[in-house]
Amino acid sequence: MATYQVKDKDGTTYKVEGPAGATEEQIIAAVLNKKLDTEIAEIEDRRTAIRESMRVPEPEEEDTTLIGNILRGVPAGFVQGLEIGAIGLTEPLGEETQQSARDIIRGVADAVKPELANPEEVSAKIAQGIGSFASLAPMLLAGPAAIVAVPAFAAAMGVGEASERARAAGATPEERTKAAAWGIAPGLLDVIPFARVSRKFAPALNDVVSKIGPQELKGWGSRIWRASITGGIEGAQETAQGLVQNAIEKGVYNPDRAILTREPLEEGGIGLSAGFIIQGLLDAFVGRKRDFDAAPETPEAQQATLAAARDAEDQAAALRATARGDTAAAEAAVLQPDLFPTTRAA
Repeated sequence: MATYQVKDKDGTTYKVEGPAGATEEQIIAAVLNKKLDTEIAEIEDRRTAIRESMRVPEPEEEDTTLIGNILRGVPAGFVQGLEIGAIGLTEPLGEETQQSARDIIRGVADAVKPELANPEEVSAKIAQGIGSFASLAPMLLAGPAAIVAVPAFAAAMGVGEASERARAAGATPEERTKAAAWGIAPGLLDVIPFARVSRKFAPALNDVVSKIGPQELKGWGSRIWRASITGGIEGAQETAQGLVQNAIEKGVYNPDRAILTREPLEEGGIGLSAGFIIQGLLDAFVGRKRDFDAAPETPEAQQATLAAARDAEDQAAALRATARGDTAAAEAAVLQPDLFPTTRAA
């Protein structure tokens, strides 16, 4: 075999192998074939690069562990609670306006709400229940107005749930409006367990529901008992809420609907677990006591506290004077008569 060199017009030199004594046409043909092979290889490389750049990344494996369900479930339930409440607030609007507002609300919620790999897992449902319970918490930011904001948003959540259930069942706009109005009652039930763990918006109601269970945290027994009571209240509320929503559906747009079904009982179980966990966390990390609002000090106790503070100041002044070597000032600080007696002689 012989080696031939051919120089192209652009100055590139090609080397090809062929039989000795090959003609010029054979050598040129060999060079063209080599150029074609090179160009084809370059084209394939470019195609490969383009395919790699356009390849859709494989979806990350969903975290279905207990921790994953909790980390995703709590914010998902929180966002879902805000979403359903916001939809309830749009119910008084006209049909077209309400539909537009609903689409916006659902779009925003879908954009920020974490997706659960398996929302039917028990841990995921309990986590969502905790998040849903907490969806009333932002209303506390209203300060003194929270006494109105919390029950108002709770009612809106009930309205939104009743409306969405009617919409999913194919009810007419009139039926949906009627069902939404009835949804205020079950929505207000959310206030009861929420008042047990937060007295900022309803001290009177908190006083009532807080009388159940131990008055102070004295060991793990009282903590477990308090958490169990809160869980029981939340579970009973969720069950009652589900039963009332079923009754609304049956009475307004679906006469075949059974009132006592598995769903309210399941929701009650989830609520029981969520309430137990919430109360347990509050007691463990916040150290909240049943008697955290201690009775105000009596006038006599206040005067005794002031007297003790003055005595402490006199002792400190005497120590400073002694440190300076000023014996007279130290004695004066100790022996100085009380110009403002805290008690009167009988």
